[in-house]
Amino acid sequence: MSAADSDKPKKNAATTHDVERALRDRFGDDVISATKFRDQIAVTVQQAKPLAILEFLRNDEGYDTLVDLAGVDCADLDGREHDFELVYVLRSAERGHPTFRLHVAIVGRENPKVPSAAELWPSAAWPEREIAEMYGIGFKQHPDPRKLLLPDNFETHPMRREYPLAGEGEREKFPELGVPHAETE
Repeated sequence: MSAADSDKPKKNAATTHDVERALRDRFGDDVISATKFRDQIAVTVQQAKPLAILEFLRNDEGYDTLVDLAGVDCADLDGREHDFELVYVLRSAERGHPTFRLHVAIVGRENPKVPSAAELWPSAAWPEREIAEMYGIGFKQHPDPRKLLLPDNFETHPMRREYPLAGEGEREKFPELGVPHAETE
């Protein structure tokens, strides 16, 4: 491939406008916003139909690879009206689309739940388990909802904003974590 060829847009490359229009046509008011920054598309949607939107992006728009999945606690963050976000980072190996970030806005801090994406992308199973533990966001129909990082009797969610920086006495409550604590004189 020559340098001139690398400057040409890739065939079937999605644009922010194309993907946003396709999502708005299909899901209407569930789409909150769409932006593009440095060839990366970000669309924020309401939590009503995340699995249907992910399936549409995979099957109709060609985003065939889940690169990453992360949770964000948005409480008191930039005036956002939702409490959490799930951020699905998608790529298209076949069509060469720009990186796509689907932000699913989740309202409610008490036992929030969304459908698992592990049926669409098996690689979603582990990050979903981590998010469930760290943020307390549950995933319906998850193939393996066991804890991944913390002891089974650990009941809080350490990545939430209300979790104290110094912890809640885990060193004393959970000696199986193997964290040595400082001797006091």
